[in-house]
Amino acid sequence: MAKSSDDLTGLMVHAYNNHLAAMAGFTELALLECEQPAVKEKLELSMNSALAAASLGKQLLSAISRLQVIFQTNQLETLLKKFSSATLIFQSDSVKQLSICTDEEWFRYCLGLISDFCLKWDGSEQNKLTLHINAIPDKRVQLIINIAELSLTPEQQSCLFQPFYSGRLINQPKEVGLAVVDGFIRQMKGTLSWNTDQGFVIELPAE
Repeated sequence: MAKSSDDLTGLMVHAYNNHLAAMAGFTELALLECEQPAVKEKLELSMNSALAAASLGKQLLSAISRLQVIFQTNQLETLLKKFSSATLIFQSDSVKQLSICTDEEWFRYCLGLISDFCLKWDGSEQNKLTLHINAIPDKRVQLIINIAELSLTPEQQSCLFQPFYSGRLINQPKEVGLAVVDGFIRQMKGTLSWNTDQGFVIELPAE
C-alpha cells in the first residue's frame, strides 16, 4: 500500500514500465516477422519511441528514489555480513575500519538485484557468487561480485545498464533492475561497471 504521494508515484512509474516493456516486446516480435519495408519502417519508429520512453522511465525512477532514500554512515563489514547469503559469500580481510554513506535497505536491495541477474544468467541457483572487497587509494573501496563465466559481446556491455535490455541478455522477462542499481550507485557518488575478468565492479567513496 502506498504510504505517501512519492510511494504512489513510484507505483505508477513501475506500472508504466510494465506496460512499456510489453509494447516494446510485441514491437520487437513484429519487426522479426515483418517483410514489408513500409510497415517495418513504422515499427522501427515505434521501437525508437519505446527506447526514448524507457530512458524517461529511468530518470523518473532515479528522481523518485532520491526522494525516498536516507543516507547514513554504515560500517561496511557489518553491512555486507548482513547481506551474505547461501548464494553470495562475502570475503575480505581489509575493510574492518571502512565505512560508506548509503541507505542500508536500498544498498542491500541493489546487491540483490546484481546477484539475481548473475544467477539467472548462470541458470543454476546452486552456484556461488563471491563478493570481494578491495581498499584502493584516495579513500575509495571496490566491491567485486565475481561471475567471470558471464560472456558479453561489446554491444551487450554497452547496453548492460539500460532499462529493458539486460533481461534480454539472459532470455528473461524485461526489467529495469540493473538500471536502478546504476542510478543508486551514482547517487552514492560511485560507479558500477562490468569487468570481463572479474564481473560486476562497484567503486565507492569510503570514510
